[in-house]
Amino acid sequence: MYVPSTIAQIAEHVGAMVLCMPDMQLPNTDVGFEGAYEQLENGFALVRDRLGDEKYDKLMDMLRDSKTYFLGGNSKCGRNILRDMKRLLKG
Repeated sequence: MYVPSTIAQIAEHVGAMVLCMPDMQLPNTDVGFEGAYEQLENGFALVRDRLGDEKYDKLMDMLRDSKTYFLGGNSKCGRNILRDMKRLLKG
């Protein structure tokens, strides 16, 4: 399974999720909803030291929140949180 291993790759992965969710399928892959979130969680673990604990914890909370919104049928909020995550990663 692909795991984004740099902050830039994670930001790109988040961007792809913004575009493809709630269809639950990343483009040009066989990765669905759960797999996309699992890849992101694993990627965050790889760059945790570079992010710092505070930013890592914030991003993980945002990741859980976005997933919860998508699963609850509120795609707009789920996408907005993913967009905020991308801004936080680039900031």
